[in-house]
Amino acid sequence: MFKGYGFLLFFVLALPFCCGCVAGKQNRSGALELSASGVEAAAFYTKGDFDKSLALYRELSAADPNNPVYLNNLGVLLLEGGRAEEALKAFEGASIQAPGNADYLINIGFAHVRIGDYDEALVFFNRAIRAAPGKARGHYGKGIASLELNEPEIALGCFRRATVLDPADAESLFMKAYAEQINGLWQDAINDYSAYLVLGENNRQQANAYSNRALCAFKLGRYQSGMSDLSEAMQLDDSVAVFYYNRALGNQMQQHFEAAVDDYTRAISRKTDFPEAYLNRAEMHFLIGDSVKGCSDLRRACAMGFCEAQKRYKAAGKCK
Repeated sequence: MFKGYGFLLFFVLALPFCCGCVAGKQNRSGALELSASGVEAAAFYTKGDFDKSLALYRELSAADPNNPVYLNNLGVLLLEGGRAEEALKAFEGASIQAPGNADYLINIGFAHVRIGDYDEALVFFNRAIRAAPGKARGHYGKGIASLELNEPEIALGCFRRATVLDPADAESLFMKAYAEQINGLWQDAINDYSAYLVLGENNRQQANAYSNRALCAFKLGRYQSGMSDLSEAMQLDDSVAVFYYNRALGNQMQQHFEAAVDDYTRAISRKTDFPEAYLNRAEMHFLIGDSVKGCSDLRRACAMGFCEAQKRYKAAGKCK
């Protein structure tokens, strides 16, 4: 019997960028070092006018090309604008001008993460940690790269260290919970998602925490608690298909097959290219005796490149 495609673990990944040794202002969405000549550009950044800030930092950097502060800030803005390759060059330029500056090394690491070069990102996060072992964001970055390199135990250790070094950093706490979840430490993850939710971060990430906590509860057989968490997630953000997919899984585990069909449908209505939802809904249709709809869902999933289940059902004579 088709068992489903497992849990989809959904979260918003924040890539915080670090400032350098000059007195600066830092936040999760990005950080700009402040200097006397860059105050106007930083002010535009703070107001959310990234284009104007970027233009001013380009001018400042062109006038003073060896200034690491301008290069770093230019990199932050480029990376936030999705121009990772350009950002990497700016961060590298800043690091050349200020060798051993851990913040610049961390930013190079995050640029490599955005590019998808996780091995190289790990090199720079390790260099940053050697240069400044007390900087939480270096450990956080190493945790992100380690997750991408399928080293969940190492990632958990990195996020754990980051939360020790900076207990106020909510994103490190969220990622620690996520790494515990990946490692199958369900109760530990529940505890840390609960601690994260107390902090009252942005609604989207709170919703993700509720959804992920629900999946951990399902693993422990606590279906009522998990379903309640998913309801909380949906109240915070009703647009996320994965929340309905996860609730469908909870219904499926409890053998509430018709309710599962409804939630898979709700998930698909929010994300039409969702092959896992089609495959699982197909299984529910077969279980409640509607092979026509089941075969239809298998065809849709196959059109997205997931054809194994359809082949099995055809071999068994259940679909033409």
